[in-house]
Amino acid sequence: VLGTQINQVLFSASSSTGASCHSGASASASHRIINSLWSNWALPLLASSCCLIQLGLNALAVGCAGWNKVLGPLRPYFLALLLCTSISNKPTPSVANTITLAARATVALLPEIVHWYNERQEERQQRLLIEQHTVTVQSNDNNNPVSNENTVSQQQQLPQPELDQIQMDIPSMGCSACVSAVNGALRKIPGVVSAYSKLYNGSGNKSGGYAVVVMDPIETSLASGSFGTASSSLYESLLTTAVTKAGFSGATVQAVESNHQ
Repeated sequence: VLGTQINQVLFSASSSTGASCHSGASASASHRIINSLWSNWALPLLASSCCLIQLGLNALAVGCAGWNKVLGPLRPYFLALLLCTSISNKPTPSVANTITLAARATVALLPEIVHWYNERQEERQQRLLIEQHTVTVQSNDNNNPVSNENTVSQQQQLPQPELDQIQMDIPSMGCSACVSAVNGALRKIPGVVSAYSKLYNGSGNKSGGYAVVVMDPIETSLASGSFGTASSSLYESLLTTAVTKAGFSGATVQAVESNHQ
């Protein structure tokens, strides 16, 4: 009987020890999962003012969620916290850890990446506009008009077409991701020669941003099924409809500068 009681006590003790170890292991695993979700997902998203999520919303034509207005002022602190977290974790050198750090940095700096992309696209459009109206003329040296070695290439600017410039006010834009979405929507409109949008960034009391669109009045009119040159009302209808379909409400045309008679 005594031996049976001792065995029961030892079995109960071993069971309690095993349960404690199992509970400790479960807590440790949960801590690692939470830490991984925080440092690899939540913190980079907060450091970017949820720019990645906003890009996804723009792809679905949902429009601006307004996160940049709330998280924008706190973004420097989230970036500093992300940097401190990445340093304090002391990851061992490996391909997986390198990819993880690169992914964190990419997500956190996504607003700067999108802004850089928008600026390059604007420069590209301006360059293409210049190239479309520039021709290369080859001329020979007057002293030796037959020799190909003395051929000189010169660029001559063609007369600029009669284009119209429209300025829009888009109060529902809030970040670089919104600028990218608006640019894409405007550049798909038939007759648009170039289009770019920017945020007001605290200039005056205005919120949101604006867009400047250069359009060919004849091409725009023909694409709309009419003849002659496009009117201001046609511009307003095309531009505001495109921006609204992209998810940005409240867009209005502020001014139309016509360069044709």
